[in-house]
Amino acid sequence: MSRRARLLNVLAMLVGLSLMAVMCAKIGWGEVRSYLHTVGWGFALLFAIASAAALCESTALWIAIGRGAPLWRVMGIAQGGAAVNSFTPLGEGGEVIKWNFLRQHARDEDVVSGILVWNLFYRLTKYALIFVAPLLVLLAHPDLFAPRQLWLVEGAAALSFIPSVVFAILVWRGSAQIVVHLVQRIPFLRSRTPERRIEKARRADEQLRVFLRSHRRDALKAMALLFSARLLSALELYAAVRLLGADMDVLVAVFLYGGTMVVSIYLSAFPVQIGVSEAGQYLFFGLVGLPPSLGFAQGFVRRLRILLSNALGFAYIGYESFRHRP
Repeated sequence: MSRRARLLNVLAMLVGLSLMAVMCAKIGWGEVRSYLHTVGWGFALLFAIASAAALCESTALWIAIGRGAPLWRVMGIAQGGAAVNSFTPLGEGGEVIKWNFLRQHARDEDVVSGILVWNLFYRLTKYALIFVAPLLVLLAHPDLFAPRQLWLVEGAAALSFIPSVVFAILVWRGSAQIVVHLVQRIPFLRSRTPERRIEKARRADEQLRVFLRSHRRDALKAMALLFSARLLSALELYAAVRLLGADMDVLVAVFLYGGTMVVSIYLSAFPVQIGVSEAGQYLFFGLVGLPPSLGFAQGFVRRLRILLSNALGFAYIGYESFRHRP
């Protein structure tokens, strides 16, 4: 990493931490300390729920790459990739990390096609929850939120769904080959033997189509696991809110989780999400008529859990990086 890139990352981190400090000061530092005191050992429950969600996601990736590597290793690599994603713009940098480590344990074309399939299914299951949750809340609790608030979430979600539609089209039309041809146009990334790259990309695209056409049972298993992971993440939000002493219906928590995901999508261009994400959840809770401080508090507590998960992910990346060295 160049000095300029490192400086930019540090600056982005400082901006995020500063924003979190401003939010804490607005709410009150005493109240923030009380949040952590209130949660107490409940933090272990949040970590357990998040770990179950991570296991579902990793198992889906393991299925998508053809079960070519041990599940525990896939889980460690996936967690490392997720840690990198949380510190990169648009949250996609970790996919390169996953590819770089998984290809040491499985065929290159299986890894590339598996990561593409996983990302496609992740987007589909994420938006399935985002779109359905407001409708279920409207049916189950018609007086809890104003209809315009729910439709605002649906509209924002529909707009943010457009890149995922484009991604799905590119995946089906051969996204690996498209990426290789684009990379060949970049001088410092250009290969002297592009034919080899193109052939690998062609095999990866073909493997992806074979998986979607001929392994439908595995595809359904992967989608079910990823949807279960989203429900578990919503359960984590519900548990955080309840641990903070607030009363909330589970269905409402699912809706709020979907809404916070939409907010995160729009804020994903920020290099680092610390502080930025919590500010977005603060504003979203206020937008739907809930205490904004509760939005920040549950986001703050879950951020601490994410930082712990990221630390474990980076530790595993370090292990993978040095385990073959003498």
